[in-house]
Amino acid sequence: MTAMAGYDFEVDLPVVATAAEQMADTVETFRAKDVKHLLPSRQAVGHDVLWDATQEFRARWEIGANNLCRDTSELAGRLARVAMSYAELDREGAERIAGAGSAVKAWAAGQA
Repeated sequence: MTAMAGYDFEVDLPVVATAAEQMADTVETFRAKDVKHLLPSRQAVGHDVLWDATQEFRARWEIGANNLCRDTSELAGRLARVAMSYAELDREGAERIAGAGSAVKAWAAGQA
């Protein structure tokens, strides 16, 4: 978990990274299934007017599903970039603290 010094704010990096990964996985699962496979066949519907209405519904559903997949994919990518940015900041902060600690030890050794 990344805490921002002096602020009441924390980022749980594993949770953010897992959310991004699971969102991407969900999009891939959804893309693997066509909406047309979820609807009955023309023979099962058995009526031309009802079939036409079913096809119109399918077309609109497909547009909505594609938009949702596109937006969710974008969100997953952004979440992954956020997680990477926080991880990089964490790493840089740890390096600076380690460097400061080494400088203090060197200074203390010189004072002895």
